[in-house]
Amino acid sequence: NDEQVIVHDLQTKQPLDYFLHEEPVYGLSVHPETGNLFSTACNDGRILLFDMRQPADAEAVMVAGYSYAFHSVHFNPVEPRLLVAANQKLGIGLWDMRKPRTIVLKYESRTSMYARFNGAGTQIVGLRRRLPPILFNIASPIHTCEFDNPGYYNSCTMKSCTFGGPNDQYIFSGSDDFNLYMWKIPEEGEETSWQDRAHMVLTGHRSIVNQVRYNPQRFLLASSGVEKIVKVWSPLSLPNQRPTEELERQSERRVYTHNDYIGLVLSSDSPIREERMTQSTSENP
Repeated sequence: NDEQVIVHDLQTKQPLDYFLHEEPVYGLSVHPETGNLFSTACNDGRILLFDMRQPADAEAVMVAGYSYAFHSVHFNPVEPRLLVAANQKLGIGLWDMRKPRTIVLKYESRTSMYARFNGAGTQIVGLRRRLPPILFNIASPIHTCEFDNPGYYNSCTMKSCTFGGPNDQYIFSGSDDFNLYMWKIPEEGEETSWQDRAHMVLTGHRSIVNQVRYNPQRFLLASSGVEKIVKVWSPLSLPNQRPTEELERQSERRVYTHNDYIGLVLSSDSPIREERMTQSTSENP
C-alpha cells in the first residue's frame, strides 16, 4: 500500500532491495523459471515486469496499461511467457510478456479482483466483485463453470481463490459468512456450467475469509481474513498440533457472528473503506 515492492532475505529477514511504484501494489507474481523476474498489478492500471538483476531504479516493462486498477497477476507455471490478470473494470485477461500492451485474450467476466492458473497452466479460476468463482479453459473466453452455495457471499472485502487437490480438481474461496468453501471441478464430459453446492465447507474463522493458498507439495491449505489469524488446513494430522478446544480456551477475544458484523456495517455512518483505498499502512488494533 506504500507504492513499493520490498525484497527480503529469508535468512537474515532484512530487506535487500526496494522497487518503487507510482501507486499502491495489489498483486505480485514471481516467474516460475527465472526467479529474478517478477510482475506486479498496480492501482494505476498497469501490469509491470521487473528484473532484479537490473538496478532498482531501472524502468520496468509495462505489460499492460489501462485507466482502471489491476488487482492481481499470475505467471503461467508451464508457459511463463503468459500472464493472467484481473482488472477492476475490464475483468480477466491473458497477456504475453513478449507482446507488451496487447491483450491476447479477454475472458467474459465482469469487474474482477483475482485470477490464477492451475498447476498445468490449462485452466484459470477467477473471482469477480459480488459474484462467485468462475472457471475458464485458457484458450476459450467462455466460462466452463461457475461455483456457488447457499450462504456463500462475496461483497464486503477483496478476496482471492485458488485451485487445490492432488490434480487441482478443487476450487477454494473465502466468504463473507466467515467460512471457506471448496467445490469440485466437473470432470471432463460432465455437461454442467453451474455448481450450486459446495463439496465441503470449512468452518472456524471468526471473521470474513479473504485469502486462500494451496501448497501442492505438502497438501496444505492456508486461509486468512479480517481477523489476525492464519489457519492451516490438512487432510493429515500435523506434528505438534494443539487441540482446537485448547486454543479457543486461551483466546480472550470476543467472537463476533456474521450478523453482528453486518449490523456494525449498517449502523455505521461511513461506508466500508478498505486500507487499500485509503493507502493506509497502519496496523489495526
